Amino acid sequence: MLDGCAMSLGFDRPADALLRELSAVARRAAAFETAMAGKTNSPLETLPREQLSDILLVLKGLPLGTAEGGRLQLETADARLNEIRIDFFSLMDSDEDPGLMRDVPLDDALSLLIAAVRTALSVANREAGRRDLPAEAIRSADRTKAENELVEAAGAALKLRMFWNLSEQWEGRY
Repeated sequence: MLDGCAMSLGFDRPADALLRELSAVARRAAAFETAMAGKTNSPLETLPREQLSDILLVLKGLPLGTAEGGRLQLETADARLNEIRIDFFSLMDSDEDPGLMRDVPLDDALSLLIAAVRTALSVANREAGRRDLPAEAIRSADRTKAENELVEAAGAALKLRMFWNLSEQWEGRY
């Protein structure tokens, strides 16, 4: 236990409240995927589409998984989706080519997905007794060694894929 907080949710089927939130995340992931589909204009080409596709695939499958497995995936998706929004959707504060803009339908779909992910993560943390603790405070304290290794491996795989995607993009430029 961490400062009186409960242990992990367990790798069992999610409770009804969490399952409803995970289903909402899955619906929002599908909606974002639909909003992104078929769009090929140049600003969209900058998006890390393969990485987004992987994240969306995982999020759409959350209702079929376990409570703790879902919580772990939500933590990763929350961080990465926010990074993508910050890095690729402009607030139009300058005269530069804005690329993808905020407050357009694709950004709205991403924002709704991020909100659904955060809500589901809050419900999962509440069910685990982790009321509003930052993810870093609970990251490894209440996981088994095998669970920590799984999370580290998933993070390493995601970083490797990001590096691979970036290296492929740079390869074509030089």
